[in-house]
Amino acid sequence: MSRFTEELWPVEYIAKEYKAAIEQRSQKPFCVLLSTGALCPIHRGHVDIMVRAKKAMEKHGYHVLGGWLSPSHDLYVGPKMRAKKELFLDAKHRAECVELAVQDFDWLSVATWESRYPGRWPDFPEVKTT
Repeated sequence: MSRFTEELWPVEYIAKEYKAAIEQRSQKPFCVLLSTGALCPIHRGHVDIMVRAKKAMEKHGYHVLGGWLSPSHDLYVGPKMRAKKELFLDAKHRAECVELAVQDFDWLSVATWESRYPGRWPDFPEVKTT
């Protein structure tokens, strides 16, 4: 079943995990993981970074509610790939590829916020508040 959504930050699965943790009276601090980049193409290493980050955070006592991989916008990826003399997929297709790469991880999803704001990189506080 596809989890891909046009939602900028799909939060349904994170909200579900949060609710379950609250019902279980979890005393651990909560966190959500985020990794950005060209993701052109997405590969096992990108997913493995998230898996390792989750394990590390859990080892340090955190309850990981979920995670997002967020492809960068085309105005960043295009010049980068042209400089390498490589073709690139547009942001929509890279997001769809991320969805396929994380389909076996119920705690991971694709976020499309960054890829929809071409020409600028959002600063972390801005990302955090949207």
